[in-house]
Amino acid sequence: GIIAQNNPPYAIENGDTVRFIVLSITGQSFIGENEMSNGAKDLIARGIRIDADHIYVTGLSAGARSTVGYISHQDASNYQRVAAAVPMSYTLTVDEMDGGYWVGSFSNFAGKGVWAFTGKDDVHTDVATALVDSINIHSPGNGRLTVYPGGHCCWMTYYDPKYRESVNGKMMNIYEWMLQYSTTGNSVPPPA
Repeated sequence: GIIAQNNPPYAIENGDTVRFIVLSITGQSFIGENEMSNGAKDLIARGIRIDADHIYVTGLSAGARSTVGYISHQDASNYQRVAAAVPMSYTLTVDEMDGGYWVGSFSNFAGKGVWAFTGKDDVHTDVATALVDSINIHSPGNGRLTVYPGGHCCWMTYYDPKYRESVNGKMMNIYEWMLQYSTTGNSVPPPA
């Protein structure tokens, strides 16, 4: 359907989704951190079986900006905790970053993973590098950056479960990579 066009469900509709419930927020503007947290909490409150230890966030462009904002607020007591994040080509400028859009220094996200994707020609590539550097200061090796050819584009390539990169000597897609992380440190082994 229309919600699946150019959003994660489009890329994973034929993939292994047994372990994932994907909330695909669409819109032309940024989603606030409270709204993101409330979406996960709402599913849990409705009785949908969700392993709260393995909740992950991802977004592209404006959705990636909201993803980064959300993980930078993980110390807020009312926010649903997440174990890892995959922001793709987020729209945050260096001025906004330096102006405090990122609350704190991601120390509250230590032990969690961030795999950022950005185009080599995207105007926000320097911010993606700064994000991963900040994550790695507090959690060495848990920040990962993929810079792909192109600009502010190409996200479906990386949401596709068939796309893999070598991570510590093992070929993984973003879903298998996310499963390495949990809010309590208990990982789910990726499929062989």
